[in-house]
Amino acid sequence: MSCNEWEEGQIKIPSKAWVDTKKRIREAYNKWVNDELEAAKAFYKRFKGKKAPKWGESGYEAWDEAQGRFYKLFVHPTKKTEQGWIVQLKSPRSPRRVDFPLATNRTESFDVYNEEFGFGFDNKTRSVCWHVDENNRSCDKAHKHILARQLFTILSMIDYTKGTGGTIVGNDEYNREDRYDGGGSNYVKRSFGPK
Repeated sequence: MSCNEWEEGQIKIPSKAWVDTKKRIREAYNKWVNDELEAAKAFYKRFKGKKAPKWGESGYEAWDEAQGRFYKLFVHPTKKTEQGWIVQLKSPRSPRRVDFPLATNRTESFDVYNEEFGFGFDNKTRSVCWHVDENNRSCDKAHKHILARQLFTILSMIDYTKGTGGTIVGNDEYNREDRYDGGGSNYVKRSFGPK
């Protein structure tokens, strides 16, 4: 059954845990990026110089998944059409490190490529921000992603103090439609610490 849903929130981290929390999140992100680069290299090795397999042919599912997961391999890195459109490639190009950038100490926003969620840091408030775009089962998909699982594990291990923590709220189409039975409002989906 389909269910359009979304969620977002901000978790304030205790000052003594802020630097370590950011470091652990960056390390988890960079490991994921490196794993994605290796997977992209394996995909390229398998499909180098080949065109898209047709539905039902061997490799179709791998190709179909890769078009979203490794989107940058299917577009020319610099060439655009006269109308400014990115040039689509008929076969994948070789993955490069620049296509899979690592987070640095200055990184505040984490790109999860073609997924419907993201997270980042608000250094002014010492908070970790989280959001999932509204779409069909987008929260379910986001929470199954390895990065989301690692992020929430890191956040759950923090020793929160007074005035820290926070909630992730969201909503879905069934709750909004149930407004005559007391539904409709955004609801808490997850919380951390005493705040």
